[in-house]
Amino acid sequence: MKTDHNGTLRVLLIGAGRFGRHHLRILQKLHFEGVIDLVGFVVTNPQHAERIEMETGVRAFTHMNDELRAQVDAVDIVTPSGTHVQLAQEWLPRAHVFVEKPVTERIVDLHILLQHARAHDRVFMVGHIYRFHPCIRDIQERCAQRGGVLPKSVRFRMVSPETTWRGENPSLEYIHVFDLIHFLFPDKQLIARWSTLIKNDPPLQRISMRFSEGLDAQFELGWDSETKERVIVITWPDGERWEYDLITNALRVYLKDAV
Repeated sequence: MKTDHNGTLRVLLIGAGRFGRHHLRILQKLHFEGVIDLVGFVVTNPQHAERIEMETGVRAFTHMNDELRAQVDAVDIVTPSGTHVQLAQEWLPRAHVFVEKPVTERIVDLHILLQHARAHDRVFMVGHIYRFHPCIRDIQERCAQRGGVLPKSVRFRMVSPETTWRGENPSLEYIHVFDLIHFLFPDKQLIARWSTLIKNDPPLQRISMRFSEGLDAQFELGWDSETKERVIVITWPDGERWEYDLITNALRVYLKDAV
């Protein structure tokens, strides 16, 4: 990877809205630890930029020019999803790109971005960060200990408080789960898929998938109740059940209906 003269990756955050502020907090932490050099963040609203700069001490930019691009080795794109393709395509010839999910709803766009990344020898990464969650790593290790035996079912419940809904599509907002089922159990072919809209305003959706070799998965996604839930339940043919809470990093193991 191209880096500055000190060998530290120079990173620019593009977008510092509701979700981008979380990225900014993590990037600042990495900057203070010497892992990266945080060049700054880009927002188009001057008042918004000034306020965040005052609060964080991170340099703000309201537009991107050649002078700024020359200072950057990698960008973190956290803008509205409709802008992801354009921004990634613009930056891949110049820098490595990390972009929040979803990148695009069109497979042709993704192929174009991958071509750009390969042509310019860039890292192009989507924000499927749950792959690195400690609970997911634990699932991988425990599954490996079972010697390739597949679970009977995997159930994901990813819901947020109803008051936090801003019109998002649950399948796109919680797209992590579809990445995780393929990440945890690769090479399994999707045989059937069906979905049910449990309620509409705000939406709560149940999606079921059947894969090859008898693997069933169910996803409950959307906005429900007053609490945030991030739960994975894995049930095995012998009756053992693992319940993971991805918020507290807690695991409960049930052996034939006994905790």
